[in-house]
Amino acid sequence: MSSGAYVRKHTANQYKLSISSCFQSKNDGTPCSNFIDSSGPLTAFALTGHLAMFAGKGRKLQWDVEKMKVTNIPEINKLVGRTYRKGWEL
Repeated sequence: MSSGAYVRKHTANQYKLSISSCFQSKNDGTPCSNFIDSSGPLTAFALTGHLAMFAGKGRKLQWDVEKMKVTNIPEINKLVGRTYRKGWEL
């Protein structure tokens, strides 16, 4: 190639290889990652960080894991959960 452009070669199984790599590793066929064990705690960590931003600089949150409530700044609790319209309650 005289223009210096890079031309990517495609294989017949390119898409199959891409999809299968998401579901299994090459070595032993196990999934690439198990998000079930880490997704809940990671989400809780991120959302608690958002609540801390609403609390303001220099204020610390005391989070009750069992009750899912902030114990020392009650006004932050209005941001936790949601109010459902009549007929849409869980």
